[in-house]
Amino acid sequence: MGTGSKRRELLAEIAKLRARLQQVEQALQATQPTPGTVAHPSLAAMRQSEERFRSLFENVKDLIYRYRLWPTPGFEYVSPSATAITGYTPEEHYANPNLGFEIVHPDDRPLLQAMVEARIGFERPVVLRWVRKDGSQLWTEQHNTLIYDASGRPVAIEGIARDITERKQAEEIALAQRDLALDLASLASIEPMLQRCLEAALLVSGMDCGGVYRVDPDTADLRLVHSQGLSADFVQQVSHVPAGSDRWRLVMAGQPLYARYSPDGIVLQDTERKEGLRAFALLPIRHQDQVIASLHLASHRFDQIPAMGRAALELIVAQAGSAIARAAAEEARQQLIVQLQEALAKVKTLSGLLPICASCKKIRDDQGFWHQVEVYIQEHSDAEFTHGICPECAQKLYPQLHKVITDDQENS
Repeated sequence: MGTGSKRRELLAEIAKLRARLQQVEQALQATQPTPGTVAHPSLAAMRQSEERFRSLFENVKDLIYRYRLWPTPGFEYVSPSATAITGYTPEEHYANPNLGFEIVHPDDRPLLQAMVEARIGFERPVVLRWVRKDGSQLWTEQHNTLIYDASGRPVAIEGIARDITERKQAEEIALAQRDLALDLASLASIEPMLQRCLEAALLVSGMDCGGVYRVDPDTADLRLVHSQGLSADFVQQVSHVPAGSDRWRLVMAGQPLYARYSPDGIVLQDTERKEGLRAFALLPIRHQDQVIASLHLASHRFDQIPAMGRAALELIVAQAGSAIARAAAEEARQQLIVQLQEALAKVKTLSGLLPICASCKKIRDDQGFWHQVEVYIQEHSDAEFTHGICPECAQKLYPQLHKVITDDQENS
């Protein structure tokens, strides 16, 4: 039997129990013993039955309610679990006939309004988002039944609402991880990968801001690649984490850290204090036991990250490690290819036909400009020149100096 059928049966049973309770209460009122008399044994049994029935409602974790539609709208019954689920007490529901609509997320209210006005959709569960008294959101699954009077007029709604936030979060996390895996497989460079990891981490954790760092392969410094939800002054303050600093050592320890901002032993700057961060998560991204990047998440509203969110974040960094290492290897390979192509281009330029002036010996380049031989070769190869003068040119250009040098050499 499906969950929906079980819920409908439970609602029907509750309706029967409520009718039975009304009968019991009426019987109790009609047979109240006068002072000094002893109650009939059956009345004691009826009171016990009533107490068991009330205990069923008082202890159930789901929210059970009855909402009157006619003659005047309002809640007739709200179970005590309403306080734990919504933050509003049953008394607050009784005092405000519209509270059942007001706690529904604004984007979901049209669905509930249409159900009530058109009297349709009660045969299947409805999933709605609610907003708790503290402003946080939860997902609920509701099973509602319309109650009719003898003339066939709908007079009330009886229902059960269950908090399914964890189930919805698990579904969202699974989708986010699948999408991230597909994106990482399709991306070829590191920085877009890191940005995508940050976006996925914020989605599954419920945090509202963060940044992602990359370890500089030459200096080991941490350099901010991408940020979201943070002020410009704060981003500038934390954009570079020098190797050897306290923050750097926290990352290089290679273990996730969940804490309030700031972590123990870290002195905050004025800009960081003004940012007003509360919950904080640091998640090093590793490959083969080496930290290659780091996710830093925070919240301006919450004091901690739920356990489910933490597990999802650690799966994300595990996914990211091998993908980023693959991209880094590909980037290095591409850089080597470019260097080799540039070197080969220089060699090919010098091994082809060079247009050279038969008189002055200048060489013409591809743009039609003429250059001295040494200038052209230096620009198109790694060769460097030093200048001197050969004996023949010395005799031609400096005959007297050449004769002196020659005589000295002959006499020596």
